[in-house]
Amino acid sequence: MKKIYLYMKRSPYRIIIYILFLSLFLSLPCKSHPLNNMSRDFELTSVEGKKIKLSDYGGKTVVLVFWAFWCDTWKDVAEGFDYLSRDFSPVPFQYLVVAVDPTRKEIMTKNKKEIPFPVVIDEKGTVGSLFEVRRVPTVIIIDGEGKIRYRGEGYPGNKKLKEILWRILKEN
Repeated sequence: MKKIYLYMKRSPYRIIIYILFLSLFLSLPCKSHPLNNMSRDFELTSVEGKKIKLSDYGGKTVVLVFWAFWCDTWKDVAEGFDYLSRDFSPVPFQYLVVAVDPTRKEIMTKNKKEIPFPVVIDEKGTVGSLFEVRRVPTVIIIDGEGKIRYRGEGYPGNKKLKEILWRILKEN
């Protein structure tokens, strides 16, 4: 500790330079998608081989879920879709799932009855990079105007997701 004190005492400008550098670094804009920022369109192929674009759902609130087949959260997502579909039947909303691991498509084909929404495969990771997905599941809700209104890592649970959707739909 004494060595550090003597070092700093000899060169007080180093502290000033360090503080300036740190404040400059902290003031740089973050690259993440802030809420109310417009989402960007993408096109991927579904597990059935159909080309799907995010813009195909223009005017609808889209619950965009990034998942991996090896993670059992997909079961909660499928259950959540059924849960929300009952309450939001007159409201235009759509689930769109982006699978980040293309190696497990067999899970999708085995459980096709349980998954009543489109699942697209992000084989190259381009859409995951576009939305800066760092872990799965990640849930992003995009309103009918294309604005990102919610972003969360981890599945929030069906009840919480319902609350978030109602709040977003009331604000529009």
